[in-house]
Amino acid sequence: MQINIARLTIVLLIMALTTVGVMRLLEPGPITLPEKFIGVWSTKAPRYDGRFLQIGPQEITIGVYDQRDVYRVKRFDLSVDRWVRFYTAHCIGPNGFEDKITFWYDENIEGLRLKNPGQVIWRKMTPPKKRL
Repeated sequence: MQINIARLTIVLLIMALTTVGVMRLLEPGPITLPEKFIGVWSTKAPRYDGRFLQIGPQEITIGVYDQRDVYRVKRFDLSVDRWVRFYTAHCIGPNGFEDKITFWYDENIEGLRLKNPGQVIWRKMTPPKKRL
């Protein structure tokens, strides 16, 4: 009887450790932001006229014409909900408080969407070509 209890204890311990390991792999964690996000983004949505996003590996700037708020990025996390890969920037905002900015890239429209408001489409601005 003692041997069966010992075996059962070992099996349960292995199962618990395996479950913890699998859950750790599935939870969001720090990542390097994909290159396709790096750059300046703008939208044609009338409500956001003159606004832009500048996304970099260490900061995100949200601007309206010549006014800018800079968010220093502490880390980026990736999470998946159904078919959408959400990227969350954990930042220190211009007011000094911690903040989060969550966005995703919509392959169907080749545009960036912020989680809130998700209906606005941001397009990457292409730099003007240099004249020879």
